[in-house]
Amino acid sequence: KEMLDVLQSYDSSNDAVVQERVERKARRLEVLQTLQQDAPGILQDLRDISQKEASMTREERQQVQLARWQRALELYVYAPSQKGKDLDSLGLLEKLIEGAAEEEQLS
Repeated sequence: KEMLDVLQSYDSSNDAVVQERVERKARRLEVLQTLQQDAPGILQDLRDISQKEASMTREERQQVQLARWQRALELYVYAPSQKGKDLDSLGLLEKLIEGAAEEEQLS
């Protein structure tokens, strides 16, 4: 009887665990939407080296490239609908290797 009373009085809007999960899901959906919107730019950034970057130090270029690779990996992991377009695991690996080779040539 006691358990039934607890179940009847339960309100998920007062449950901290449920609320945390709802908030986490909302943040994840926001990140996913941003990644999907930014997908063309993320992939283009892997290919491009701007004039501004040419004047950077090697360490600065590496930081920029690492940030780009991180975004590309996030896109691959969190936005699977983009995979069939211009990004699959081998394609991403090829882009990362190309970027590393270009970085070596610049240094």
